[in-house]
Amino acid sequence: MSLKRPNQPSLVKRLNAAQFTETFVSNPEKNYCILEIIKEHCGACAYATKVNDAIGYKMEKHGYEVPIYRMMINNGLPIGQLPFSPMYILVKKNDENQISEIKTLAGPLKGGNKFLKEIEEATNLAGLTERVRIDNKTQMHAWITG
Repeated sequence: MSLKRPNQPSLVKRLNAAQFTETFVSNPEKNYCILEIIKEHCGACAYATKVNDAIGYKMEKHGYEVPIYRMMINNGLPIGQLPFSPMYILVKKNDENQISEIKTLAGPLKGGNKFLKEIEEATNLAGLTERVRIDNKTQMHAWITG
């Protein structure tokens, strides 16, 4: 079962643990990212990925470059075993390129626009919540109807 739309936004990348280490942890140019943790055969995860793709499209449209990495819950993440999915985690690094903060976010389904507010505050992206909004029902309808 694939939870990835063929034309998913370029901000949202599906990675395994090794790719995450290479793409983010070992990359001094990346200061923060959002991890979207999903599980196969999870209806909430399937729905959440669609909403998160819509958010990724909106972020790209407005010029925000927040890396979002979609990972399976059983991938052996370098941040440890996680208790549930879908889960959204902010990961930040310090000036020495070490992970310095791991914070669970409300997520687009549970937190709605609070999810975007948390991202805006954690990353200092001014205007994010003014330009990007979450309307789960409308976004899912648009996704289904193409």
